[in-house]
Amino acid sequence: MGKQLTVSGAEITARDDALFFHSLTGMNGVFKYGNQLAHEVVNVNKINIKDGMVQAQGRNYVIYPNDVESLTIENGTQNQKRYDLIVYEISKQDNQETLSLKVIKGTPSASNPVDPTLTQQDTLSSGTTFQLPLYRVKLNGINIEGVDDLRTYINNLNNAPQVTAVTDEYVEMEINFDE
Repeated sequence: MGKQLTVSGAEITARDDALFFHSLTGMNGVFKYGNQLAHEVVNVNKINIKDGMVQAQGRNYVIYPNDVESLTIENGTQNQKRYDLIVYEISKQDNQETLSLKVIKGTPSASNPVDPTLTQQDTLSSGTTFQLPLYRVKLNGINIEGVDDLRTYINNLNNAPQVTAVTDEYVEMEINFDE
C-alpha cells in the first residue's frame, strides 16, 4: 500500500527519510563536507575520526564540525599481522535502528592478513545489518603499520551539476553524483 508523505499531518518515519535520501543519490559514501571523516592515529589503540557526514542506504550519520569520534583498536599480537576495518554500520533490531562508526577486528596471521568479512544486507527491506568500509587499519605486531583509505564519496549539489549547453530557450545541465 502507498503512503502520502507530503500532506498535512503525515507521520514521517526514519524509514521514510532513508528511502527519500537513498532515492536522491542511490549511493553509499562520504559527503564532501567538513573534514570528510578524515582519520588521525592517536596511538596504537586509538584512532579519531574527524567531522563529516556519511550515508548508506539513505541513512545519514554526522560528526559535527570541530568534533571527533574516538575508536578503540584492540591490541595487536607480537609477530602477527592483522587488518581491522573501520566501518559505518546500520543495525536494525526489533524496529529500532542504530547508526554508528565501529571497528571490525580482523584475524591475526603470521604473514598474509585479510580483511574481516562485512555484512551488507538491504536494510531498506528485510535486512538487519549493513557495514560500509571507511578505513583498513594495518597492524604489525602491536603497532599500527598504516591506514588505507577505503572511503567512497558522494558529490553534493554544489559539485554535481555541469552546464552542457545554453540557448535562448533553455539551459541544459548534467548532474553527476559519481565524481
